[in-house]
Amino acid sequence: MRSTVIECTNCGGEAGLQFWVTVGALVIAFLALMMNFVQFREFLRRSRARAKFRLTLTAPYADPDGVIRTEGNHVSLRVQIGIKNEGRLAAGETVVNVLLPQWLDVVGWCGPNGEELESRATLAETPERISDSNGTEHEANYLTKTLPRIGTKPGHVLYFMSFAEVPAEGRKEIPMRLKVQADEIPDDIEEYVKDAIIGIEHRA
Repeated sequence: MRSTVIECTNCGGEAGLQFWVTVGALVIAFLALMMNFVQFREFLRRSRARAKFRLTLTAPYADPDGVIRTEGNHVSLRVQIGIKNEGRLAAGETVVNVLLPQWLDVVGWCGPNGEELESRATLAETPERISDSNGTEHEANYLTKTLPRIGTKPGHVLYFMSFAEVPAEGRKEIPMRLKVQADEIPDDIEEYVKDAIIGIEHRA
């Protein structure tokens, strides 16, 4: 009795090709899924990132206790504003307001050495009041400036200049309030605020 053997010469090749095509498609799909996942995580990170400001308000020539002591009867008061973005997102257009007592003679924004950067400032009144260390409230004006951007690199520094009379006796206090606002700060924070009091008196 004779038996017949049938041999398939290309069946295994087609099956192997289909297997590797399937494996390749699965690998591509997996890589695409991973890329989408990474992009989604980056989107979440960016959407949750916010600008976070740390503010300073100081008089460069004041003593460590925040008091300017002089032998004259008038003092030119140069104040430094520091705005450091410690968040993970750069802030776009940022509004800076400084509230000052209405009796203070404010010149306006200046350079680090007191040089004027623009004509004498136009101050606007505000119903908000500021208080000295004794709790005495003062009617206030505000000086405003809009910055185009505050990144997360080294902070932004501004200066403004004013003049004040030095009291014959005792100490005069100048309360100030710095307010900074941008769309990129956290939703539960309307604006960042920093209060400061600078004293002036005759040198003993």
